[in-house]
Amino acid sequence: MDARTDPPPADAVTPPEPAAIRPPAAAEPEVPPRPPVLRDAGFGAALALLKSVQRTIIFENVKVDPADQPLLDLGDLNVLQMTSDTSNANARRAYVTEWAEVEGRLRKLIKYLSDRQIAKIQLNQVTGLLLLYPIYLLLFSIGSLVGFVSADDSWKVPLFICWLATTGGLGSAAFIYVNALSIQVDPTVDFISSGMVQMRVVLGMLFAVVLALPFGFQAFQTFVANLLPKTPAGPLDVKDGLLLLLPFILGFSTPLVLSILNRFVQSAQTFFGVQPDGGRRAQ
Repeated sequence: MDARTDPPPADAVTPPEPAAIRPPAAAEPEVPPRPPVLRDAGFGAALALLKSVQRTIIFENVKVDPADQPLLDLGDLNVLQMTSDTSNANARRAYVTEWAEVEGRLRKLIKYLSDRQIAKIQLNQVTGLLLLYPIYLLLFSIGSLVGFVSADDSWKVPLFICWLATTGGLGSAAFIYVNALSIQVDPTVDFISSGMVQMRVVLGMLFAVVLALPFGFQAFQTFVANLLPKTPAGPLDVKDGLLLLLPFILGFSTPLVLSILNRFVQSAQTFFGVQPDGGRRAQ
């Protein structure tokens, strides 16, 4: 009997042909996201302060509680980029959560620093401001002096006033410098606040102009004439030298200015017959 193959039953399902095996597609390389760019001056200053505190703790080997050790790892805060470019459409302001993270770390980490370390950090924050003021004032002072040499008579007094103001401002800047460097410590000097530094410099300029203008013009003319080899005016005496230094001294020493003003006020009261309490002397 010949072997034969029975036909498949009617309800049998024909298995599908195996699909062609395709090699897996090559994975596209992941492009790391661009670091966020922030245009937020206040947050930038707070973040810079936090980084200064972190560096101080690390470099000076400040002991930190083990529970606060993770706060020294700034993590995503390190990749934040600050910009002042107003045309950058991708720049944004800091989120509330970012502010909370920076402020929380600052509150916990700054307690480990001494007063000296905190003052050092604050001084580093305003170093640029303290460096720029004297440079600008010195350039204006030199410009006023050079302009006085070549100017006609109508411009000599305004240029002299500019020289007085800038020299007094230099005196104020020198006073701020010596206190910032702890050479002469005055607890009332706030060299951290930019507003207070500006007010102190402007006050020194005002004192120098008001108190030195009536006395120093002749000495200044003699000094400028001696700078020109063709028109020597004779050597300066000690009085002229003191008058030339007067605007710088007035800008440097506020107590000296207040003492001089008090003498002027007392002299005016005596001249007009006004008693210190505001009453008039008996006629």
